[in-house]
Amino acid sequence: MMKRYHSFFLSVWNLSPYVWALLGFLVAYFVFFIVPTFFAGHVMQFFQYLPALDPVGYDLMQALSYSRAWFIEKRSPYIGMNLYPPLVSVLFTPLLFFDFYFSYKLITVVNFLLFSAMTLLFPMIKRDAKFFPFTIFFFITGVYSYGFQFELERGQFNLIAMFLCLLSILLFHNFSQSKIWRKVSYLLFTISVQLKVYPIIFLIALVDDWKDIKNNIRKILIMSVVNFVLLFILGPEVFFDFIEAIMVQITDFGSFWVGNHSVKSFSVFVVSKLLHQDFKYILFVQAVLYTLLFLCFFLIMFRAYKRGEKGLNEYLLLGCAILALLIPPVSHDYKLSILPAFVSFLLSSNNFEKFFNRNKSNSLSLFILLFAYSSTLFSFTNKPLFLQNNLPSLVVMLLTVTFLYLSSTPVSDISD
Repeated sequence: MMKRYHSFFLSVWNLSPYVWALLGFLVAYFVFFIVPTFFAGHVMQFFQYLPALDPVGYDLMQALSYSRAWFIEKRSPYIGMNLYPPLVSVLFTPLLFFDFYFSYKLITVVNFLLFSAMTLLFPMIKRDAKFFPFTIFFFITGVYSYGFQFELERGQFNLIAMFLCLLSILLFHNFSQSKIWRKVSYLLFTISVQLKVYPIIFLIALVDDWKDIKNNIRKILIMSVVNFVLLFILGPEVFFDFIEAIMVQITDFGSFWVGNHSVKSFSVFVVSKLLHQDFKYILFVQAVLYTLLFLCFFLIMFRAYKRGEKGLNEYLLLGCAILALLIPPVSHDYKLSILPAFVSFLLSSNNFEKFFNRNKSNSLSLFILLFAYSSTLFSFTNKPLFLQNNLPSLVVMLLTVTFLYLSSTPVSDISD
């Protein structure tokens, strides 16, 4: 009897990574959909899982109002709650010549196409242009996810910014010998930063040789200076209006909601629920979380340096994406729409399956990673109190990715 059980558990432990990933999703699906929808009462629950606004495309409408203030009314675009870089008001100006609902439909179609490209086409570049289970899995779960639908409902453009950022990284690594494509890569990256600022975190992904410290520092400094200078594109007065708006957002601890998964918002949420709403407690929680995040990120970079790695590092890429979700003071759940592409990049990479098959002890880590990812697919309306905010799930993902990378085998040591 014991031998039979041992054989059963051994066969489970030796399941392929695709099965462990599916198990992670299925458990999250049961916990965050089946249970709250069918077990919460004597009738099926229908949650308004998105805080939908009337009219649809509210954030796009706001962005166009900033363009209108600058282009037509000839005044500063920093009116209301404008936190976008100055160049956004310029880039969105052409949409003023169309009916708003046409512009909204156009942005929605573009978002869908770019999401499809990021999750289906981009990962295949590293896999000889073949469809693989993980690329299909993350595309399907992504298009039905709460974050992606939230992105479309608001008329947001995180996917546009991240498409340009990811495309620039792929061009940088795949055409490293071409000066022209390198310049195109830098241009696309710069536009992505000028759309949303937080893509600047991905600068570290533009490292192709971790041992070439001098050139890496030089490149990062030049790109940082160029993006800083572009903030003056509408003049110094508009620049200072932008900085003032950002500082107000950073220093305001008076409000939060569960759909803002930033470190700042989560710290206010935790303190308000568990501790006296005291400023020093909020700062303490933030300090702990930021230390944990940057420690994980540093460990990934340090390991890449020690290995002398070259080319695209998919672990680092996913780490950048998680930091981009957590570090900005305002990071609403529609930004989760960018996550499927980066998880797909890691799990669809050339060497991940080989590494997994050589290290079956990481089965549990893969399950945890996919469970944490899958939990972000569902709305806060389906979750218990301290999981309503997505920060815990994202932190678990970063911890798991760090562990997997530290225990992974260098690319040069992996053979077919």
